[in-house]
Amino acid sequence: MNDGKLIGLPAFKAVLWDMDGTLVDSEPLHDDSIRLVGDQLGYSVSQAIVDEALGVGHRHCYDIIQKYLNMNVDFDTWMAKVEQTYLASTARIAPRLNTIEVVKALHARGIKQAIFSNSPRNIVEANAKGFLRFFDNPDEIFSAILSIDDVKERKPHPEGYLLAAQKLSVQPEECLVVEDSPTGSKAGIAAGMFTIFWPEHADMPTDAQPHMTVRDLNFLLTA
Repeated sequence: MNDGKLIGLPAFKAVLWDMDGTLVDSEPLHDDSIRLVGDQLGYSVSQAIVDEALGVGHRHCYDIIQKYLNMNVDFDTWMAKVEQTYLASTARIAPRLNTIEVVKALHARGIKQAIFSNSPRNIVEANAKGFLRFFDNPDEIFSAILSIDDVKERKPHPEGYLLAAQKLSVQPEECLVVEDSPTGSKAGIAAGMFTIFWPEHADMPTDAQPHMTVRDLNFLLTA
């Protein structure tokens, strides 16, 4: 892991952000929602199951839970309960570390920014609203906010990041991707973008082979 100063960044015109666990510290809320819904349905969802589902999207998360617990409930019913539980807790959404300062610095320099998340649109929009409440000009910050509902393929497929670049009118090689999960990092790499892996836990293993793995994003304040 490096501090962002040991490897030079390529020239870039845009930064494409993951949402959950990257811009906002929402993973605990997702974890709580999944476990609470499991309890409501009579199934105990362990932390190990939740960890396996990190960054993969709700459909895949449901499939993982089914693999271990074989819940007697269909995906749509489970998803509706998880969304309802999560959205009831969005007042607790907080930015991750100094992401507010980084996003403001990039915006001040005219760097385009977008979000692509594996989560459904209503959850992404709720997270974005919570994040943007710290800005005086929230409508100007992100040129695109994309969710799993905007694409056919979820991460690690590159479709979402390629669509974000298209909406920002930039080439893939002109983009930086910032991700906290191996799944998301693989999507950025597959899109042909310089991918920065910023895990919430320094010892998180990954086979994604990102271009950079960092402890913080301070280098983007002046990059």
